[in-house]
Amino acid sequence: MTLPAIAVTAAVGPSTGSGTDAPTLVLGPSLGTSTLLWERVIPALAERYRVVAWDLPGHGAARAATEPFTIAELADAVAEAVEGPFLYAGVSLGGCVGLELLRRHRDRIGAAAIICSGAAIGAPQGCMTVPRRCVRRAPRASSSDRRSAGSRRARSRATPT
Repeated sequence: MTLPAIAVTAAVGPSTGSGTDAPTLVLGPSLGTSTLLWERVIPALAERYRVVAWDLPGHGAARAATEPFTIAELADAVAEAVEGPFLYAGVSLGGCVGLELLRRHRDRIGAAAIICSGAAIGAPQGCMTVPRRCVRRAPRASSSDRRSAGSRRARSRATPT
C-alpha cells in the first residue's frame, strides 16, 4: 500500500524545547480547500497548542494523487506525518479522516473534533446533484394569471395613500 501524498505545515506554537508541554493539534481540511481553511484561527490556537495542518492530495501544497486512495490510507498518511500523540480537528472530509484516525490509531489521538462530517461519504455523483425530494418547484403561473397580477400591481401603485 502506498500512502497518498499529503502536505503538512511546520508546527506553529510553543516548541517542545520551550519548557512548555503543549499538545500537538492537527487540523484537517474539507474537500476543495487547503490549510488556508484554518488560517484565521491558527494564531489563537497556537497560543496553547503546537498546530499542524495538512492538505489533501492535489490541494494546497500537496501534489496530485497518481492512483486512487481511501480514507483509511489518508488517515495512515496523517498518522505517519505527525510525531507522537496529538489532538485532531477536521472539517467534512477531514472529519472523516479524523474518525478513521480514531479507529486505526486511537492510541495516538487524545481527543477529536469532527466538524460538519459523517462516518461515510456517498458516491461522487451524489455531490453533483440535489436529490429530487429536496427540490420543491412553485407551480407555473398561466399567462392569464401573470396578466392579472401585473394589472393588480399597476392599480396598487396608482392608488393614492
